[in-house]
Amino acid sequence: MLDVGGAGFAVGWNYPSAAFTSLPFAAVLDHCWPEGRNAAVRRQTEFVAARYCAWQSLNHTDAQLTATAAVSQPGYSSDALDVPHHWVERATAGEPLWPADRIGSISHCAGKAIAVTASAQQLASVGIDIDRGMPYERAMAVLPVLTSAIERERLKQWVAEGVLSDAIGHMGTRDEDTMRCLVTLVFSAKESLYKALYPLVGVYFDYRDADVVAIGGHSCTMELKRTLSAEFPAGKQFELGWQCGWPDATMMVSWLLLPQERIV
Repeated sequence: MLDVGGAGFAVGWNYPSAAFTSLPFAAVLDHCWPEGRNAAVRRQTEFVAARYCAWQSLNHTDAQLTATAAVSQPGYSSDALDVPHHWVERATAGEPLWPADRIGSISHCAGKAIAVTASAQQLASVGIDIDRGMPYERAMAVLPVLTSAIERERLKQWVAEGVLSDAIGHMGTRDEDTMRCLVTLVFSAKESLYKALYPLVGVYFDYRDADVVAIGGHSCTMELKRTLSAEFPAGKQFELGWQCGWPDATMMVSWLLLPQERIV
């Protein structure tokens, strides 16, 4: 489990594992992603692992909400694991189909899967992303696609100032290590931002349509450079959480929890 704060609850999982063999693998694919029966085994494994995390997160969210009498429980109880229709299905465009009174987000990378869910009464949207720390060469290759010129100058300044030395020191102490971790964080944060905003605006936007303008030990601030809707104009800022070294030393997770009042 990962503490993302607020009303969201995140569950992460390493896969494959001994527990993975006990899941209704084929039944979940047949019900949630029929066309995935012809996909590569690796892709099938990622799909089921991510849905398992979503199922676990929904189960915990329901338990919390039932305990506080906030909403009724829709059936994601621990004795329903073998029932495929209790798993999160896949829409035509690939996005998860959450229950009507829930919101959520999933991600997977390098044998790790994670999902975050919350009550739709408490949060407007959520986004989460997990990534492995990029090698320096790859980070430099994607940097021009990922960032604006102003952002690249900020990154250089943050490296020179050693802004994240305490938070990412276990991934290396050279300037190159700091830069590759920063680039990984920027990539992950922009993925989380997109996952949280797209369901609300229904508009595709690019990595360079939002800039990271501030960064701290476990949070970063992003600013839209393009107007996506009346509720989300250029200049609007969002504070995301992030954690390096979870669930293992090579990985990084970022997330955005968007309260209802942010879009009113």
